[in-house]
This record gives sequence, C-alpha cells and structure tokens, in this order.
Amino acid sequence: MSATELSSLEAQAPVLVTGPSADRSASWRRAFECELPGTRQEFEETMARAEALDWPEVGRAALYGVLRHVAESSPGDGIPVAGSLLEVAQRDGDLDMVALALAWRAWLGTVRAEGSRALVDEDLARAVVLLERRDGDPVVKATAHFRVAFCMWERKLWELTDAQLEAAELMVDEVDPLRRDPLLHRAAIALDRVMVDLDWALTLRQVEDRPGVLERRDAQEAHVRAAAALDMPELWREHIAVARLVMEVLCDGGSRSEVAAHLARVSESEELAEWAPALHLALALCAAGTAPAEAAEAAERAVVAAEAAGDTTSPTYLLALYQAAVLEAEVAGRTTAGLRSAEALARQRELDRRAVLAGQVAAIGAQRLRGERDLFVRQAHSDPLTGLANRRGLQAHLSALAASGVGGVALVLFDMDSFKSVNDRYGHLTGDRVLQRVSEVMSANVRSEDFLARLGGDEFLLLLRHADHEVASRRAEAVAASVGGMEWHGALEGLRVSLSYGVAVGDISGVLELTHEADTALYRAKFARRATA
Repeated sequence: MSATELSSLEAQAPVLVTGPSADRSASWRRAFECELPGTRQEFEETMARAEALDWPEVGRAALYGVLRHVAESSPGDGIPVAGSLLEVAQRDGDLDMVALALAWRAWLGTVRAEGSRALVDEDLARAVVLLERRDGDPVVKATAHFRVAFCMWERKLWELTDAQLEAAELMVDEVDPLRRDPLLHRAAIALDRVMVDLDWALTLRQVEDRPGVLERRDAQEAHVRAAAALDMPELWREHIAVARLVMEVLCDGGSRSEVAAHLARVSESEELAEWAPALHLALALCAAGTAPAEAAEAAERAVVAAEAAGDTTSPTYLLALYQAAVLEAEVAGRTTAGLRSAEALARQRELDRRAVLAGQVAAIGAQRLRGERDLFVRQAHSDPLTGLANRRGLQAHLSALAASGVGGVALVLFDMDSFKSVNDRYGHLTGDRVLQRVSEVMSANVRSEDFLARLGGDEFLLLLRHADHEVASRRAEAVAASVGGMEWHGALEGLRVSLSYGVAVGDISGVLELTHEADTALYRAKFARRATA
C-alpha cells in the first residue's frame, strides 16, 4: 500500500481498527463507543477501498461503523448488519470482533424485542466468554464489554452489568497505561457504575431489601470517590451528585430541602431534566411519615414525569408506583388492596428478574463448558509442536467431508529433504523450531478451505476438495517454493530447507489408496531430486 493510499484511508478513519500494526496510524484507534467520526457513506466507501487494497482489518472496522449508523437510525435494520459483521469476523478469525458483533446483535434484539430470549442469552454468553480470553485487541474488547454491559443494563441484570463495566475499565488501563484518557473513558465508566448502583438500589427498595440497598450505597460511594479523581465534564459531576443524593434518600438519609434545591435546579436545566422523576420520588420518600399528603403528591408527580418522558419501565417509575400505593395505604390507615397488589407485583418482578439472571448466568456457564470441551477436542486433534491437525484431526476432517457429501479430493504428501542432517548438525531443539517455521509458511500458503496436517516427523499432508491433479500440483509447487525461499538468520544463517511432494486424486472413500499413491509419487520425486543433486 502506498503512502497516498494510506493517507486517503486515514482520512476516512473508522471508529476502531482490530489488530495492532506498526505501520498504521494511531489515529485509527478511536473511541470505544463515542460519536462516530464519519458518515455511513464514508464508512461504506472505506469498506470498498479496504477490500480493493486487501486490508480486511479496516474492512471489518468500517462495517462496524456502518452497523453503528444503521443501529442509530433504524435498529431493526441493524440486526442483519450485525449478522454480516459476525459472519465476516468469523471468516477472518477475529474473535474480538466476533464478540462485538454478538453483543450488538443481542442489544438490537433486546431494544427491538425481536427474537427469543434464549437467542439473546446465547449471543451474550458467547460474547462474555470470548472476551475472557487473555489475548486480543484491548480496543475492540473494551468496545464489546461496553456493549455487553449496556445490554445487561437494559435487561436489568445489574450484577452482570457492573462486572462488564469493571472489565472494560481494565481494558482502558491496557489501552492507556499512562492514564491520559483523552476521550474520558475512565470517567464514563465511573459515571455508568454510579448509575447502575442507583438503578440496582431502586429495584431492591421495591421489595424492601434494606440491607441490599445499603450495600449498593457503599458500592456507589466507592465509585463516587473514584470519579472525583478523574477529569470529566462538570455536567457529569452534577449527574453523580444527584444520583448520590437519591441513593442517600433510599437509605433513609438526605433532607427534603436538599432534594427540593436539586429539583429547582433540574427544572431550569434541559441537560438535567431526566432527573425530575427520581427527585420527585426522593421528595416523596423524605416526606413519608411526616407529611403524607405532600408525599403522595410528590409520588404522583414522579409517576407523571416518568410517563411524560416515556420512561415507564425504569426502576424509578416502578418504585414511584409502589411508593404511591404505600402512601395511599398510609393515608387510609390500613393495608389497601392497591398496596397488596403493588407488593405482589414488585415481588414477581424481582422473581422474574432473578430468573432471567439465572438463565443468563447458566448460558455463560454452558458456553464456558463448551469452550473447554472444544479446547480439549482441539488439543486431541492437534499436533502440539506445530499446532496443525494430527492424524486424529485428519480422520475427523475426512469424516466430516464424507458426511457433507464431498466426494472427489486431491491429496498431497510433503516430506522435508535431508531433515535428519538438520537435527544432526543443529540439535533436535533447533530441529523443532525449523519444523515450526516450516509449518507456519506452509499454513500461510494454503487456502482457508484446504486442510493441512502434520502426520509425524517431517511429513505433512495437504487435502484439497474438488481439485484435479493439475490444480493440486500447482498448489503443491507453490507451497514447496515458499518453503524453499525461506531465509534463516543467526545460527541458522545459510540453512536451506526444501520439500518434495507427491500428488494423488480420487474419491474420499479410498483415502488409504490415495495416501499410498501419493506416498509412491513422493518417493519418486525424492529419488529424482537426489539423482540430479
């Protein structure tokens, strides 16, 4: 890629790029979930350019930018785009982007109420487990952690929400070890954790779980202290101050005058207007027991304000309804049917929430077990030295091909020439490193649909579907040429490694005969090589 082409692509920089690369501008590594730096058309143009220039990392990042735009304008249309991103990421083996695509598909399915809860559970579980890997790109992983957290938040799974925000914070530390935080990621996380604690406490107050509310108050205090040490906009600090005051009221603290003062401030600020329902609720809680009529009026205002904002599923709205029933019974001097109904509904909502939480936790656990099982299978089917498939892996692949109806295959056997002399001259440890390097070069020169295995020693097998003898021979010659052109440095300066190969073509049902035929061709090639040496 020329400098001009690189500069042109950088001008259309997508929101993030997967995979670090020394020759790419740091300007590519943008905000995790911040405002998009380009239009949808610019992202689509970047996708086309990236494909033309064979830059798949940029293509995936640009597709993510398209997804962000579509999700914001038409969430329902975003689900197939998330599916496309998932397909591309899986094809390219980009597990971090796979997690991000899964998180977005789950998010869009949740906010659109489309698809089954089980599918959302599975997508989120897969994303969570993929993000537990130690390797990967921290920028993409942090982005995915944020999106998983928002999805858990939307589903009122506070326990899992906070865990994902904490994981995102660790990713920020890795991305920004000097803690300069120019995009205020740490501040955003601290703010979010303060708000999650409040929503969680509002939910617990509905079922009169006072110890749980106090526990959330203590957790929020820790997050407030963390936020105090961070650079953030003054408006964010005002949000934190209001959230902290409402939390104090939930714990039977705070004062009516302080709540009223904040309510007056909120009434004058469009940026803080969202707090009106919570502050009216706080006023109702402060006045309960001392001024029932005033408290009942404040609770009603909290309900009306939330309904006016279209916020009828939030913990604030639900607690306001519950508190209105409590005050109604207090004024009546008896336990009313309305209070009994409110209590029963609150208990049922919490039971339902915990059922969803248990289902999500179970899905994550099942995904972890599946991952462990897959790891054991991969280890059983892989050569520990090179990471290529072993004989057991080859047999499993052959069985899968036969089951899928594949008939004709081409089989290529490779053998390193005079490898014994490498071991004799340099030692077996160095010989192992040579085998590893050779296997890496061979892997880089076969197609994704081909299958490469190490049979043992210095013998390798390449299996190609639906290839005739001529095509297989060309592929084998290209692999052999790549290995023969390898350069060695240091103690291995001057080393030359070559491959001989034999090709056989036929039906997969006769793979033993094909192996024998290829083996015969291989040794004819080795004999011819020795004769001309």
